[in-house]
Amino acid sequence: MNTMSGSISEQEIVINSDFKLKLPDHFKNLSPGSYIFGIRAAELTIHENGIPFTLEFSEISGSETFLHLENNGVSLVALMEDFVAIDAHQQLMIDINVDQMYAFDMEGQLVKSPFQE
Repeated sequence: MNTMSGSISEQEIVINSDFKLKLPDHFKNLSPGSYIFGIRAAELTIHENGIPFTLEFSEISGSETFLHLENNGVSLVALMEDFVAIDAHQQLMIDINVDQMYAFDMEGQLVKSPFQE
C-alpha cells in the first residue's frame, strides 16, 4: 500500500501545494487535521485530468507494469494491468481513486477504510 502524510481541510485532502484531492464520502466525518493516507497501487491510473507526477522508472513484471512516481517529495507506485512502455522522467497525469483510500492517525492506527460504514 502507498502511504502519504497529509491533512483534511475545507472538504479536501491536502498532500502538498500541487497535490490536493476531493474528500471522499467515507472521510466526511473525520475531523480536520493531519493523517496518513493509504491507497493501493491498482487504484492509481493514468488520466488526462489527474495530478502531475514524474515517472522515476517503470518495472515490467509479466503482463503488469509498476510505475514508480514522484510529486514534490511524495513517492507512489501505480500498478498497470498491461504492459506499458513509458520512458523515465516523463510527466504523467495520475488519477487516484479516492473512494478506495484509507486514513490512519499519525501513529499508524487505522481510522477509516472504504469498507467501514
